[in-house]
Amino acid sequence: SRPPADGGTGDLRLVLNKDQPGDTASALFQSGFSGRAEIGLTGGENLVVKASADGAVWRDALVVERTSGIVRAPALPAFRASYPPGSHTVATTSTDLVFPQVLDNAGGCYSPVTGRFTAPAPGRYLFSATLDCTASVGGRVLFAVNGSQVFPIAGLIGGAAVPVVTVLGLAAGDTVAFRTSAGHGSATFNGVQSVFTGVFLG
Repeated sequence: SRPPADGGTGDLRLVLNKDQPGDTASALFQSGFSGRAEIGLTGGENLVVKASADGAVWRDALVVERTSGIVRAPALPAFRASYPPGSHTVATTSTDLVFPQVLDNAGGCYSPVTGRFTAPAPGRYLFSATLDCTASVGGRVLFAVNGSQVFPIAGLIGGAAVPVVTVLGLAAGDTVAFRTSAGHGSATFNGVQSVFTGVFLG
């Protein structure tokens, strides 16, 4: 290729050089002079992409670790919850199973009171649930979106850990629970080995 007419390299760089590691070198994007997004070295040495709804509260959307190049998404919704130790029996139909022991709840979208996950944004989500079933008489479980059953239905077998996995397309505000089906009989399960998890895929 031909060299530039002025004899330069042909490269073009915008250099933002900060003085100290705790200083900021970034590009700030505003709407009506209120911050909405920021990209750069924001008070640290890692590349950060931040977002804000009001210019006051900021959330790290992406963080690129400078030493490893690994990309983290701190705001990515994800949760994992379990039952407390002991034996638990559910003998009612269309009942949300409430996993009250929260082991992880990035984004705070899972409620240990209702047992429901609320989607903070539209997209596809991966959910999995496992019941360590010790006894069952016609036990049947499934996922429910906004209270409506989502197939397939999993049958519970006594003496077996039954995993159920699905990917759901959700709108913002949709809720997902793991529940007994309309045709559920009864089931007893070990709490410690019974978990409900979910993560945002994109």
